[in-house]
Formats: sequence, C-alpha cells, structure tokens
Amino acid sequence: MSVTLTRGDMEAWRAVHAPGLHFVDHSPVGGGAAKVDGLADYVSAWCEQTPDLSSFRKRSFVAGDWMLSSLALRGTTPEGNRYEWDYASVARVDADGLLAEEHVFPIEQWDEARAVFDEWSADGASEGLMNRAVATSRGSPRRSRNATGTGSRRCTPGRSSTTTAVVA
Repeated sequence: MSVTLTRGDMEAWRAVHAPGLHFVDHSPVGGGAAKVDGLADYVSAWCEQTPDLSSFRKRSFVAGDWMLSSLALRGTTPEGNRYEWDYASVARVDADGLLAEEHVFPIEQWDEARAVFDEWSADGASEGLMNRAVATSRGSPRRSRNATGTGSRRCTPGRSSTTTAVVA
C-alpha cells in the first residue's frame, strides 16, 4: 500500500503492515520472500541509499480485500545517481485494514500479476467503493500522510500523485 516514509519513519511504515505480513518479490533478481521485519530492513536500506525515495500508485484495481496496482519508485543517491523503476503489486489487507500480503512483479509481468489478482480475488465479494483495500489506500486513521497530503511513500517530503480505479 502507499505509505508515508517521511524522513525514513519506519514506525509509520510498520503502522500499516500486519505483524504477520507475507511479502514476495517475483523479480528475476528480487529479494525473494520476507516477513515484516525483513521487508522493513529492505525498505530502510532503500531509504539510506536514496534519501529522496518516493513511491506513487499509478493505477489500482480493487476486489474484496485484494488490490492490483501499478506503482513507481523514484530516488537519487547522495552521489546524484537517479533510479526509477515501475512494478506491479498484488496485495491483500486484513480485517484491521493492515497490509497482510503483497506480491510484487516487474511491470513487464503485468499480465501475470493481473492473473494472480483475478484468481485470488475471485472468492472475495467486493464490499463496495470503500472496502478495506480502498480505505487503506486512501488513508485510514492508522496511517500517516506526507507533507503533500497524498498517499505516496517518501523518505523525505515531496510531491507525488495517486490514482485509484475500482473494479468489482
């Protein structure tokens, strides 16, 4: 989910992730599978390497507690090297609105991510436009927002955008 990491605030990041989070990176050279602590270490390393790291959701599709999103990460190292990468995410929120499961794919595997989303969300009936996944994406009381008020991840304050489309 799009989460604020203002000034590398990992407490804010953890506040929207379930303690039992299951994360899987399906990239060819990705990080593999991790629980919340491993993913937190991974995200902290990103913030150290690219202090201006930002993430924003380009588009999202929601069914039940599942969300399929196209996201972008952007950041610059202290040496001035710029990194940009887009990826697809299939994520599920739990009954408390916390991110409980996330699978990320290279954006070139969008069709594979869509197939996973379609399969896993088929059993869950949509709870309407404000189901838990959408509420979490747009900002529930348990998550923080960055300086711009968007649902973007940031290691430091800055500008970003969020677009959310909902499908049943």
